Amino acid sequence: MKINLLLYATLLILPFYKSTFTIEVGVATLDPYMIGIILLALMGLFINIFSKKTFGFNVLDLFILLFCVTYLCSILLSENILSSGYLAVHSIFIPVISYFVLKSFLISDSIYKRSLFFILAGIFLFSVIGLAYIGFTGTREMILNIPPIGVATFAVFSICNLVYSGWWKNKFGIVSLALALLLLFFSFSRVYLLGILGSPILYLFVKRGHVVKLFTFIFPFTLILTLLLVVNYDYFKPTKFEASKEKTVERVLNIESWKKALYARAHTYQEGIKNFKKKPFFGTGLYRGEKVITVHNFHIEWLEFGGILGYIICTGIFFVYFTLQKVVVKKDKFSTLNLCILIIILSNSVTNGIMHGLMPYFVFITMGFGEARRKLVETKIAKKMCLEGS
Repeated sequence: MKINLLLYATLLILPFYKSTFTIEVGVATLDPYMIGIILLALMGLFINIFSKKTFGFNVLDLFILLFCVTYLCSILLSENILSSGYLAVHSIFIPVISYFVLKSFLISDSIYKRSLFFILAGIFLFSVIGLAYIGFTGTREMILNIPPIGVATFAVFSICNLVYSGWWKNKFGIVSLALALLLLFFSFSRVYLLGILGSPILYLFVKRGHVVKLFTFIFPFTLILTLLLVVNYDYFKPTKFEASKEKTVERVLNIESWKKALYARAHTYQEGIKNFKKKPFFGTGLYRGEKVITVHNFHIEWLEFGGILGYIICTGIFFVYFTLQKVVVKKDKFSTLNLCILIIILSNSVTNGIMHGLMPYFVFITMGFGEARRKLVETKIAKKMCLEGS
């Protein structure tokens, strides 16, 4: 019971992990979410070693561990090991630990739903503060040290869970959904807005079991689009757009803003490809550039930061996850909505990247929820078959 309380508190505080206290341990800086998730991981490891409980290690877990090993190699080979390691902790290792913790501890339907409730409650509180801040400033800004794309990721996670689980059909759900929708809109995150608008069609498509087909379409299609943008970036050169309007609704409504974003991203893609060519096998490791810490494209990021090996493993993680989820997706709405969230984040990451900020957290947290849910559904199906057989 105490472990569950720690789990709920850790998930509740996630939206505030950058704005609360920190503890310095040597060269490491620990925040409340990191402390909670590391303690849970140690407890889970102890339970698995000294009890008869089985974790259920599978091929997805293997790919995720290989992902960590690959990036550990890229860190050791990077030009600045400390900087690369610091970024990797927040972009890889803590998110991965979150995945394993959720898969380990969400062992019943009630614990699953309570855990989801607490993370949504945290986003609700964040939304209240965030909208008050936006109303005061009137522009697209960082909220509690969370950048706008991270704010939008909170909103997308909340909207999908509330709408497609049916949890919006009560007073708390209605208010939470309204706040999340407002938060998403005022983040002016263009691709996320399109993702939520198209999510009903996406949900139906995934629910029918076509998620692997969708994955095999998205990856090569977005890779081709990325390469075409790199080659034809001059086509998107904006004729006129005021930088001051970038933090207003003009960011969404003005076509010149869209062109400006693609034009700027194409230049970072070119730089990322050059860096990939220097270290094509293990990559450069994560690094903080002079202006940005990401090239705003998950294909280029995986190639640049992790090399060919890292790219293959990252692609494999998604392919294996979607394949495993295909078995239960027709039988469970939570499994379906988790897949929709991942696909929307992945689609957004074509132009915003995935190896920075909150994106890795929510990728692996969503996978953790998804794998825990799959195990629950498969156990339920197996019990039903046993009863029918007897």
